[in-house]
Amino acid sequence: MGTGGSGKTTFLRQIKIQTEGYKIAERLVMKSVITSNIVRGMVALLRAMKKLDLEFENNARQADAVIVEELGLGVEHDQIPVDTIKNLWADAAIQTAFAQREQFHINESFAYFMDSLDRVYEAEYIPIDEDLLRARAPTTGIVEVNMTIRGFDFKIFDVGGQRSERRKWLDKFDDMDATIFVTAVSEYDQNLEEDETVNRIHESMNLFGNIVNSPFFKLTPMIIFFNKRDLFEEKVKTTCIRIAFSDYTGIKDDYMNSMDFIMRSFVELYKGPDVYAKRKAIYKHETCVTDPILSARLFAFVTDIVVRSNLRQAGVV
Repeated sequence: MGTGGSGKTTFLRQIKIQTEGYKIAERLVMKSVITSNIVRGMVALLRAMKKLDLEFENNARQADAVIVEELGLGVEHDQIPVDTIKNLWADAAIQTAFAQREQFHINESFAYFMDSLDRVYEAEYIPIDEDLLRARAPTTGIVEVNMTIRGFDFKIFDVGGQRSERRKWLDKFDDMDATIFVTAVSEYDQNLEEDETVNRIHESMNLFGNIVNSPFFKLTPMIIFFNKRDLFEEKVKTTCIRIAFSDYTGIKDDYMNSMDFIMRSFVELYKGPDVYAKRKAIYKHETCVTDPILSARLFAFVTDIVVRSNLRQAGVV
């Protein structure tokens, strides 16, 4: 569980890559998602240019912008010539807008795909594992994923994180062996796409508070992934978390102090009654779900938690 864009689905993709892998047909389905990410990112930059009152360095880019804006948000996005996107990306105004990307909404992997344009737009292109992990496709509703790992059968539910999706699942999971809550810790200086007046990490904390204190999860072990720690580590060097946490008094550009403060802020949201306090475990981990080694270790930990939960329910331990 978690808010939109936190990395929930990416973690599941990472686990699938490391266990059963993706078939060619499954990879090909993601081609359209990836090209859509690229084009929608460019549309976001063009809109940002207007808000920032920027002008193209080369007037010829106006025609390219028209093509992207007219086709970019529809099913025709894959008809946009790759050279059109390349030309826009090379313009100084687009680069200036991209440098200020924290002010608007754009896929964090946009630059990765721009660096891979020639490969992605090849006729025989098949997405590699890294592409699958970087692609952004919002989850809608409740998606059930079944996996066999270390001889155990897992049933995992991936749920939509956008506000409009949450009402579909908040009361559906009262018999889980464990709950993984994912928060993008790097988003402390960003606002929601669906409500630009709300800070993204505040929204994540509000959702976590509702879940961890819900009667549906009163005995369920809770595992919090503080995701995108790599982005957080870089960002905190220049932007203090005080922008979102006015009560933070630690060293402004220190990773460990800042991360520890945010982690404690989440855990302290648990207000459960004393009768449950010793029976409800809350585990917290700094993560980067695009990192295969770290993700493998984390899922091994999650596996142990789930197995122990099943053994307790069976009265074995």
